[in-house]
Amino acid sequence: MLFIDIVDADAVAGGARSAATGVNQGIVQTGDRSRAFQGQPVPLGRPQDVPAPWPAMIGLPKPPARAFVGRDAELTALAESVASGTGVVAQSQAVHGLGGVGKSELALQYAWRRRAAYRLVWWVTADSSQAIESGLAELAFRLHPDSAIVATGQEAARWAVGWLQAHPGWLLVLDNVEQRADVEPLLGQLDGGHVVITTRRDVGWDDITDSCLRVEVLDPGAAVDLLLRLSAEQDAQTAAVLAGELGCLPLALQQAGAYLRQTKTTMGDYLRDLRRDPQQMLATVIDRGAAERAVARVWSVTLGRIAEEDPVSVDVLNVLAWLAPDELPREVLHGLEPERGGVDRALGLLASYNMVTLTPATAAVHRLVQSVIRGAAAPEAVTGFQRRAVELLYATAPDDPMDNVEGWPLWASLLPHINALAEALPADHTFTQMVELRSEAAIYHQYQGHLGTAIDGYERVLAEWRRLVGDDHPSALSDRSNLAIATRDVGKVEESITAFERLLVDVRRVLGEDHRSTLVTRNQLAVAYQRARRVEEAIGEFERVLADRVRVLGDDHPDTLGTRHNLAVAYRVAGRVDDAITTLERVLVDVRRVLGEDHRSTLVTRNQLAAAYQRAGRVEEAIGEFERVLADRVRVLGDDHPDTLGTRHNLAVAFVAAGKAEEAIKALEQVLADTRRVLGDDHPNTLAAFDEIVNISRSAGRPDRR
Repeated sequence: MLFIDIVDADAVAGGARSAATGVNQGIVQTGDRSRAFQGQPVPLGRPQDVPAPWPAMIGLPKPPARAFVGRDAELTALAESVASGTGVVAQSQAVHGLGGVGKSELALQYAWRRRAAYRLVWWVTADSSQAIESGLAELAFRLHPDSAIVATGQEAARWAVGWLQAHPGWLLVLDNVEQRADVEPLLGQLDGGHVVITTRRDVGWDDITDSCLRVEVLDPGAAVDLLLRLSAEQDAQTAAVLAGELGCLPLALQQAGAYLRQTKTTMGDYLRDLRRDPQQMLATVIDRGAAERAVARVWSVTLGRIAEEDPVSVDVLNVLAWLAPDELPREVLHGLEPERGGVDRALGLLASYNMVTLTPATAAVHRLVQSVIRGAAAPEAVTGFQRRAVELLYATAPDDPMDNVEGWPLWASLLPHINALAEALPADHTFTQMVELRSEAAIYHQYQGHLGTAIDGYERVLAEWRRLVGDDHPSALSDRSNLAIATRDVGKVEESITAFERLLVDVRRVLGEDHRSTLVTRNQLAVAYQRARRVEEAIGEFERVLADRVRVLGDDHPDTLGTRHNLAVAYRVAGRVDDAITTLERVLVDVRRVLGEDHRSTLVTRNQLAAAYQRAGRVEEAIGEFERVLADRVRVLGDDHPDTLGTRHNLAVAFVAAGKAEEAIKALEQVLADTRRVLGDDHPNTLAAFDEIVNISRSAGRPDRR
């Protein structure tokens, strides 16, 4: 199994001679990486003539950490993979992961806990072919002290390989391997023991090792436990917040815990400092001798190597740094280069260093990697990186977040990144595309039933429009309308009527009487009148809007069809049920023809037609249509969409009209549970479902039923 480690990559010290420093004499590097393991015999005697040490010789860089939590599964996996070997040839295991994730510590814990099973345990810093040669030479010097006098480092390294070949029962840890080619010649010559490799590179280790283990960050519970142990604090609540801010990365947790213990700083103060200046805090260690193991330093070395190999990878990271640490659809990044192949190669390189987590569809980066990259960016370059991130998200976001059902999954994936970028931008930014993105995100939330989030989003967007283009800009007027709709839908009907009436004055003045936005505002104001039970006013305004929309837009325009639909619903509310059914049946024919069978507006019309059937006493027809609409909404929109939940509610109420009270109560209780889960306790649909259950239970003689 291959251990890929960044955290303890440089922590190889101890003993009279150090595997970290090695022996410099006689080391000659040429283009042939395998030279250290080939060549003529050396004047050291035969390796097989030097017996295995007894008791066992342990050459580890330091004692294992006592505060070691959350890695039982990884230790077990490593032990099982080693135990599966036959012992005839060397078993090799590779462990890889992000720098700072704890790969070296995992290897150290394994080596220490299993040391009794080996005659020799030896640790080699392996970040270059020279370092590997030095570490093997150091092994020779320990086994055969005279070799330090008579042999060069290269000769001693070859002798050490011969000794390992002649004496089974050893464990060799190659820590922090950077290049696969540095270790391949060595692995090809070893048998009779076990090799554990730690590396931050994910470069096909399973081709040359017996197994691979990827080490991830700690789970939140283990991260909190580690932080509390290291800091000697008891504030588990703040520790959970701090661990989350540090992305549950072991090295960052160790760095923070040591700082807190030594400086007696509170977790709250450390958290505030981290949020104010993450670059400084991630570079700060309380032990100056361990400065190279600071999170920022560990990653800066890796970033330097990446920049040398592929500048496009740096561009990718500078975009990812301003987005969320969540999975980002890879199509967002493809706009960075004229051909997507360049971005895919860059992502592959970043993944090989474990700087990003890559799937065929997404890429994600650790939040602390983001902090380091942002902190390292030149101030004059930051605006350019942010602008590029805005442009890429804007180009990827699907059109029509209200009705474009196929685009909803992509919107759900983009939302965390839109929000993260919006929070990162300076208050005086000038990116109008960012404001448009946030407006469309609010529309998506609104029509997914997240009304509180939508209202908050619209209010923020309107403040941005006011700052950038003024209150009379068409985009600002449009979002005022959207905010008024969301306010109405959340149950604040009178407030929405006031907002619509004021807006109507402004859109008439700025855009004109026949502008589409003016007609939209009038239509939505009529809906608000209906919700306020001012039904005759609503019908009158719907009829006037319908006439104007037919004149301006035509009979088949979706807006015209929408007003005809709304007028029919108003007829039903006013008790003109036959007029409502006749109008809805005609609308249904037209929306099917113009928009298609599965369009959201078609499904809305069918749902309202079923409600009109029920109001007319045609209960069985209503139930049948509700059931068909429900099946189609589940198929098109999903089980948890508010429209789907609404049809389930309507179907349950129809059961009551059919005399099936018990069936209705059971269905409504499930609707209530799902609506609570999806929309929240205070959403009007949740409250309506609860009221229906209470009313039906009382009618059935069971007022205590909830």
